[in-house]
Amino acid sequence: MDNTAQLRILVARQEQELHNLRHQLKQVNNSIQSYKTTLAGLKKEVPHLQTLLNLSNDLLFVVNEAGLVRQVSTSLVRQLGYNSREINGHKLNILINPADQDLLGNILQTSLAQPGVSLPPEEIRLKRRDGEWRYFKAIATNLLGDRQMGGIVLCAWDITERKRLEEKLALTQKFLLDFDEELRHLTGEPAVWEKAINRLETTFEGASIYFAELGDSDGEEEQLVIHPPAVHQALFSCAVKGTSQALDTLTGLLLEAAERGQPVMRQGSLLPSLAESPGPQSPLPAPSMLLVPLLKNDRLVVALVVEGNDRSRAWSEDDRVLLQTVLQRLWLSVQNVRLYRRGQEAAVLEERLRLARDLHDSIQQNLYGIELNLSTALTLPGNASLKPPLQLALEYSRASQSELHSLLFDLRPESLQNQGLVAGLEGQAAAVRHNNPGLLLKSDLGDEPAVSLEIKEALYWIGREALHNAARHSQASVLEISLEWTPQSDFIKLTIADNGRGFDPEGSFPGHLGLLSMQERAARLEGTFSIQSAPRQGTVIRVTLPLK
Repeated sequence: MDNTAQLRILVARQEQELHNLRHQLKQVNNSIQSYKTTLAGLKKEVPHLQTLLNLSNDLLFVVNEAGLVRQVSTSLVRQLGYNSREINGHKLNILINPADQDLLGNILQTSLAQPGVSLPPEEIRLKRRDGEWRYFKAIATNLLGDRQMGGIVLCAWDITERKRLEEKLALTQKFLLDFDEELRHLTGEPAVWEKAINRLETTFEGASIYFAELGDSDGEEEQLVIHPPAVHQALFSCAVKGTSQALDTLTGLLLEAAERGQPVMRQGSLLPSLAESPGPQSPLPAPSMLLVPLLKNDRLVVALVVEGNDRSRAWSEDDRVLLQTVLQRLWLSVQNVRLYRRGQEAAVLEERLRLARDLHDSIQQNLYGIELNLSTALTLPGNASLKPPLQLALEYSRASQSELHSLLFDLRPESLQNQGLVAGLEGQAAAVRHNNPGLLLKSDLGDEPAVSLEIKEALYWIGREALHNAARHSQASVLEISLEWTPQSDFIKLTIADNGRGFDPEGSFPGHLGLLSMQERAARLEGTFSIQSAPRQGTVIRVTLPLK
């Protein structure tokens, strides 16, 4: 091949290489232009990203291997109250709760061993400038190998409110579990109300707690019962004296709450002890109250009333939910106690009726036969010497029949319904007179009261026990029994008084268990029972029951 041909080949190769070089230069130029465009876009985004970072409430710390803070986000001021100059160059430990120091050390050590990996979040407490400890969730990422970051990045966000809610929920759950357990062991209704009141007054310190039960009685106007009995008596006594409109106000609030189906709040108080609002110069705040209702059905409502001494008391939604939950549990317990009591009463009633039938069909008939035969024997001639003992036996027989008749009256509660409370008490008084000829027994019972059979039974048994106790133990010459009641009354009062030897009510004495039984009967109906006595000064027993 001549030189000309070789030269042509060489030129062709150089032209191809030049073409390839121009193509590569064009690609490089395109890459440079793309890089410039991307860089310009990033420069435009940086202010936006910086703004978002500054507005975020999350805390960002960049620390070195030793835990010294190199950088911190501007949210530090908003979250903890410090500026970056106070934290940069210091160990992060100055912000960490002493109990969490070891946890921070473990986070840093684990992060050093795992470059580029974000560790699972951990809970840690950081201190605000004002001394408050706040809960945070923190994630650590080792970016020591990154030329821009060159440190371990800790990202933390505040979870304090969530933690407080969790703690409050745990306390509430414990409160309700303990409350349920305490109620489960109570069998008396007064004890159930008292336990709930004690529990709530401990929780709502400084508040007065009571319960109001509003219901109808066979279609008649609403009847109001308040627990505990002391509050019931205080409010009803003020109403009877015309010194308070508290009962009307409370009834109106109950009906309003029932209609709305939610708690009712108002300023002021219904309790006599809190009703006087302080004057403008008084350091004491005015009272406020919260009424939480629970509907039993369309006509019945029971409510929990909380009266505090702070006008500015903010009854939170959590308070309302807690009180509503307590009220539901309490009412279920009250219903269980009432059903249990009714079951017991039904069993006792059945046994009393059986015993009354047996006594009537056997012993009473036998006593009547004995009396008839003795009366016949007294009329027979030739028995003059036998007449005194026969007459004595006849009197004993008639006395036994009288005692048996009284016992049958006690055993058959329908006797109270048919013959009435006044007749029942008069019968007991007659029996005491018969058995105690030297005792002057005065009775002032008035007309038959229009009260429930439950109240009549309680007063009958209390009166019977008190009369017989006085006759057996008091050595009195005068015994009085009285019953006070009018159609306008909210209470009925039974009083038994004697001029006997008296006793110390706090000591041990005959009839002590009988007095306890009377007190329990009164308490079961939310009534009051009092004994006024002293040695050689006689005894006065008073029982006051609210009319349900």
